[in-house]
Amino acid sequence: AHFLGDDNYVQGNKLPDLENSDAMKKFVFIMAHKLRKDQKIALGVIEWDKNDKEHEKAISRVGCFICPYKVEFWYFEIVDYIKKFLLTSVLSFFMYGEALQLYVGFMMLATALIIMVKEEPYCVRALNGFHIYSNVIQNITLLYGMCLKADYGTAVR
Repeated sequence: AHFLGDDNYVQGNKLPDLENSDAMKKFVFIMAHKLRKDQKIALGVIEWDKNDKEHEKAISRVGCFICPYKVEFWYFEIVDYIKKFLLTSVLSFFMYGEALQLYVGFMMLATALIIMVKEEPYCVRALNGFHIYSNVIQNITLLYGMCLKADYGTAVR
């Protein structure tokens, strides 16, 4: 039995004062993210809220980079730039003309494709589809390069 003044707990977390709406909102978000992480509930897409002061600050600074993404994937543009850098700059100069260069590139793109399909980081479903399509085309291109390399046995230039 609970009496007035007893502390209420939800899954081991102390329930905040019901009169404090900010604390209650924070508590609900923390519990929802914990349950989502444990795969006990499914939450819809959490988009950027221009009325939230922290979100507004982030949007004003780097909005063009983060707004297309779900809030929990705000960093995904950076990951994509790192992938592009590795494919265009680093991989181009190392192992030049060797089959291993194509295989490493293919594995990098295949990994990126798997992550895109699994996570779907964009808020808009069409953007997820476009990015997946782009990764598939890049994989097909490298697969074709590997086939040429296997056929001719020399560097494809």
